[in-house]
Amino acid sequence: MAYERIFKESSLSRIWKHVTDPKNSFGVVSSYRQDLYSIEENLKRHENLKKDIRNMGYGFIEQKSGYSYKNKETGLETMVEEKSCFIPEITFEDCLKLGKIFKQESILYKDQEKGFGLFLCSNGSMDMKFKNANQIFSFKTDDIKNAYSQLIKSNNNHNIKFSYVLEHYIPSMTDAYKNVGAKKLLESKWIEIC
Repeated sequence: MAYERIFKESSLSRIWKHVTDPKNSFGVVSSYRQDLYSIEENLKRHENLKKDIRNMGYGFIEQKSGYSYKNKETGLETMVEEKSCFIPEITFEDCLKLGKIFKQESILYKDQEKGFGLFLCSNGSMDMKFKNANQIFSFKTDDIKNAYSQLIKSNNNHNIKFSYVLEHYIPSMTDAYKNVGAKKLLESKWIEIC
């Protein structure tokens, strides 16, 4: 797939610009909580998120996002899909505030000071770091099956899914004991992905 064709899409090229330009900041926030609310309630919460973003003085690009996680009850990998908003030029404080208002575990955020990562709403610390230069987006099936974003309103009606490329991951204690062991966790703060 030629990148030139993909990035003629105005909203996707705007996202590309914010991700690649070190001076630009952005956040991605969802209001969905499928574990707490019905589909109808999550749709209402998404409308409230869009109103709150506008009331804070920001614009947004609507996305559909998906990510997989291991279901605690079944032990199977489950794909969760939800609507989210890509918010250009939002401050970290405002992005974190939206995450907390909508009871999110994490937000995506990027600026010059913090870099590009997944930040926990509980304490504002970075949990995963994404690349923001060289190969920031991935269109590979293996990457998209773990986590992806997709524009909801596409000018060219492309159903292009993309994934941000991980650079580092800070494992949770559960991940650490299962995948790398406690000793390795103590030796290194980050697990290299690429």
